Amino acid sequence: MINVIISHSADLDGISSAALLIRKSIFSNTPYLLYLRDYKDNDKVYPENITVIKEVKVLITDISTNLNSIELITERIKKTNGNVEWTDHHETKEEVIDKLKSVNVDLLVEKDAGSASILVQKRYGLEDELSKLIADAGFQSDTLNINDQYVMDLVDIIDYFNYLEKDPPRCRLAFLAVQLALKGPKEVISEDLNSMLEYYRIKKREELEYTTKSVRFFTINGYRFAIAYATSLISGTQAANKIIENNDADVYIIVKDEGGISFRRKKNSNINLVPLANIFGGGGHEYASGANLGKKVKPDEFERVTKEIYEKIKENWLKPSS
Repeated sequence: MINVIISHSADLDGISSAALLIRKSIFSNTPYLLYLRDYKDNDKVYPENITVIKEVKVLITDISTNLNSIELITERIKKTNGNVEWTDHHETKEEVIDKLKSVNVDLLVEKDAGSASILVQKRYGLEDELSKLIADAGFQSDTLNINDQYVMDLVDIIDYFNYLEKDPPRCRLAFLAVQLALKGPKEVISEDLNSMLEYYRIKKREELEYTTKSVRFFTINGYRFAIAYATSLISGTQAANKIIENNDADVYIIVKDEGGISFRRKKNSNINLVPLANIFGGGGHEYASGANLGKKVKPDEFERVTKEIYEKIKENWLKPSS
């Protein structure tokens, strides 16, 4: 038997979840393969080469079940005899659950769990202190409530690695996940990684200044939206946090140069951001969601894209209860 681990590449919760499943594999003396995937990978989210491996268990985590490629994924799962365990904390749909259960996926989805890493840690009984620290690091980052500097360091280095490796196989991130599994979150950042962090943070400050200057506003259904442009050097969360610091709005939208779009809300708001992301084919959580515009956005195209986003939201978004 071999464990095939598929986890989200874009953030610390995904990397922490992968690290926990690596620890599970090590504890059970089971060989493993690691695939770190993002939603834009489409047909590569569930790699086709998995279907030819005999005696395989596929462990998926921190990947939303609301994927555009879910039909393709279920077809590939059939070829692995349905030996799949999927652990996630994003909102899902009954028809998707039924589809996955029809191919014998052992599905655990708890949207109120806060993070996938917490669910993975509890699901597989990883009760040692190092596993708990790894799960907590993922929880801090995904709930946007970071208390420890080592967690912030990991968030930044993962953002930088995602900038350097936009497509699979994402070897730097895979190496980081293995190191996290072996050492825990407090010991991962080496002297070499510290040097990379210093360089990245200088560049990040420059990019955040540009993002701050790009902010535009519009109002729909009595709600004030702030929208800004960011390059792929910084995450949607980092860009949104900067905009939230300096601008008063109900909803914050970050448009990335690679086509990603992130939605955030101010702290005391109860606006559900998932329906907004759904308009653009995405999803996520009530407090933080995202989607992809399906095209790259250059700086001189931001004004036009802002108008397109405004029109699409105005046409499709129903006024939320507040």
